[in-house]
Amino acid sequence: MTNPTIEFSREINFHDLSSKEKRIAIMAEAGERKALEGRIGIPSLTKLEATVMLLNEGRSKGVSMIGKLSAEGDQACIASLKPVAFTMQENLNIRFLAEDLITPELEEENLYTPESEDLEPYPAEGLLDLGELVTQYFALFLDPYPRAEGAELSTEQMKDISINEPLIEKPNPFAELAKLRDKT
Repeated sequence: MTNPTIEFSREINFHDLSSKEKRIAIMAEAGERKALEGRIGIPSLTKLEATVMLLNEGRSKGVSMIGKLSAEGDQACIASLKPVAFTMQENLNIRFLAEDLITPELEEENLYTPESEDLEPYPAEGLLDLGELVTQYFALFLDPYPRAEGAELSTEQMKDISINEPLIEKPNPFAELAKLRDKT
């Protein structure tokens, strides 16, 4: 099953999972990658795929997903806008739990260990769009400030850019009212 409103859609039903591990591999096709380029704002995406193992561990432990996400493409350099190639190999370690089981203590416990799992709420009706989940994690793993080798912003290029610009002088509305009062 796929969702036509999502660029890279691969739905799986958690209700179909047994207590045995299930291996799933997905790969974005050329048209899907092209649509994702526009959504994510990158010049090219030549590869996006993931292989995951899913295990249903019952209501109290939820569904665990471990796997690998792989991607290749180009991002635009933040200084020169030239293409910057990337190759991504990232681990996925996610646990889907019923929302009432995700407590602040559990979330905090999972924040501070490198091998911790990301906690996600169990999907509505047990349907998870694995393609959309992979897309979201891919976007999170991208370098937010890609730089082409040797690219720098010189002060000459930045002369018209400032976060400390003086405030534009605006007339005081009460001074304007005072002028009207003085005329009468």
